[in-house]
Amino acid sequence: MKKICPKCGADSEERKFAGSFCEDCASGKASIQTPAKIEFKECKMCGRIWLREWTQKTTKALEEYIISKCKGEHANAHAKITSENAEVTFIVKKNDSLLETTRNIPIEFENTMCLDCSRESGGYFEAIIQIRGSKENAERTLKKIERQLTRNTFIAKTKESKGGYDMYAGNSKAAGEALNSLELSPTKAYKLFGVKEGKKIYRTTYCVRV
Repeated sequence: MKKICPKCGADSEERKFAGSFCEDCASGKASIQTPAKIEFKECKMCGRIWLREWTQKTTKALEEYIISKCKGEHANAHAKITSENAEVTFIVKKNDSLLETTRNIPIEFENTMCLDCSRESGGYFEAIIQIRGSKENAERTLKKIERQLTRNTFIAKTKESKGGYDMYAGNSKAAGEALNSLELSPTKAYKLFGVKEGKKIYRTTYCVRV
């Protein structure tokens, strides 16, 4: 028996149907809620974006975040992203049929500076890694620590010192984790350098002998 779509008048000989409506109209009735606009903060120094935390700007990261901001029942979704728009296609189940419905979401990128870049530009550091030993061993260890450390924080500066090198790291915890991952066993010293919201803030000096 031929069906007639009550919304657009198409019949079942022209289009597929999902229940009483043609697939086009049935997909349009899907209960999907999308934001009026999504704004992203983008660091003008390192290019990272804020997605609950500062992270690398990748198509996958943007797509996952945009889809997470959409509400409603859908089996799957994917997004096509430009500099000003996200075209999100949802796969919706209607009356045992899988239908596609598309929504356009304006997106906007705001140039700003992440905390790490802001601190780096101001010469901020939380830890000093002192590398002591023969010149050859100290240089080799310095390069290893640099590679590991820059995965999670910045290096404010590095300078040659008596008996080795001093490296100034933006984050004390990241410095400790970098040394631990390289199976180095530094001695530690702490120095008070400020108070924030009534809490004492310390700088950590890690001394590594190689």
